[in-house]
Amino acid sequence: LSLQPAVYKATSIVKIEQRRTLVGALLEYISWSPGDVVTTESKIIETRLIAEEVTKRLNLVKEDAAPEEFNKVVSEVLDSISTERQKETNLISIVVLFRDPKRAAAIANEVAEVYVEHDLERKIKQARQVRQFIESQLTNVQKNLTSSENELNKLREEGRAIGIAVMLEEKLVELKSNLSELSAKATEKHPQVWRLQEQIQALENQLKPLPTDELAFARLTR
Repeated sequence: LSLQPAVYKATSIVKIEQRRTLVGALLEYISWSPGDVVTTESKIIETRLIAEEVTKRLNLVKEDAAPEEFNKVVSEVLDSISTERQKETNLISIVVLFRDPKRAAAIANEVAEVYVEHDLERKIKQARQVRQFIESQLTNVQKNLTSSENELNKLREEGRAIGIAVMLEEKLVELKSNLSELSAKATEKHPQVWRLQEQIQALENQLKPLPTDELAFARLTR
């Protein structure tokens, strides 16, 4: 009878932090990936990138080892790693099956440490992207605001608009708001609903023939 070599099991646990802030939401938007977050992180833990770093840190091969030998050991380490989500939690168990009990424990602990470090690096990079995104949006907003102010001042200085469209549009917004509130309480056949609809139609008809500059003036002052 041939005896199967003993295989030892070691486990470490990592916690996946949930993002509940506005910055966290932006990070998720930028680094979005389909699927459950814990499942995604589990897949990351089981990647060759993690196994390569663990192999190097634990000195599982000599520094002058041939690439073939290094890749072989990395594959062994990778094959020894699996993950299990602890039920209804954001905890991931890193399970390592290896022929040497001390080596199994070392790999399990090192995988957790490497993952946590890589995760921190990813979050720092993503936070930098969020900052750049916000800064670019603020820059665009400032440019648009400056452009609108310049155009508005030009219309005023040249006397091409007196602001009548502003008053009409403000009244139109008010009437539409009133209609929306009333529609939640009364039917379309209600006399007041009809009256508001007629007033809205009348204002819209007054806006249509106004010069383009007047409409632009109203748009810029919103």
